[in-house]
Amino acid sequence: MDKWTYTILDIIFFAPLIIPVLIYRKLILKRWKFILASGLFGFLFFIIDLPATKWGAWQFDYSKTLGPIFGKSVIEELIWTILVCMTVALMIEIFINKSMKEKTIKALKWILGIINKHNIPYQISGGFAAKLYGSSRELNDIDIDIPEESFGLILEEVRPFITYGPDHYVDGKWDNLLMTLKYFDQEIDISGAYKMRISTLKRNDWYYLDNNLNNTNEINYQGMKLKVISPEKLLRYKKELDGDHQLTDIKAIEEYIKIETSSK
Repeated sequence: MDKWTYTILDIIFFAPLIIPVLIYRKLILKRWKFILASGLFGFLFFIIDLPATKWGAWQFDYSKTLGPIFGKSVIEELIWTILVCMTVALMIEIFINKSMKEKTIKALKWILGIINKHNIPYQISGGFAAKLYGSSRELNDIDIDIPEESFGLILEEVRPFITYGPDHYVDGKWDNLLMTLKYFDQEIDISGAYKMRISTLKRNDWYYLDNNLNNTNEINYQGMKLKVISPEKLLRYKKELDGDHQLTDIKAIEEYIKIETSSK
């Protein structure tokens, strides 16, 4: 076969790679630095491979493969080395992302099963609520707000998973009743809804959050009907918090509110 026949065959062989790129384009945009760094690794590997092969450090019989020498061109082979490394990185990210999502779903079903069994009103808030409204950042924990007097109803069932509290928690930003759980590596923060205070962005004043557990948004997620803090209330307190990840949440929530407003 001539050069162009090899080229066409390799294009056909690698063409299916476009499918995961299209399916996981949001994940690629979120983790592009890691994927790009993996491509750089492929480039460095290729540079090292050239003198190593020349010196006889290793030999590879390409005649017994499907033809990875794309068109038998050094430049084209370099391109495919980088592409393969980036594809492997994407596959790793897909696996990790799926594992983290499954962990979150498992923990969510567990804790909401307990809360609903006792007919406790609740709302999902924090970073997970922001994700439900479209934020693309990685999830750290699940924040759930319940009435302060309801902590005792679930205490015995969650006790084996408690890492903090329940106790009055105060730092420079928050003042509330808090209990932290760790359910199979997924952290869950249970907060008292009605006595929760937050400091302003400049940290020169405090105010109570206007939580109303009887007035929440219902969002379907993985077969579950979740009660979620309203985007307006979430946006208000997100603007009092520090960090670039908060800016990501704020942008997503504002876009969600804009779309919802325009559709009415």
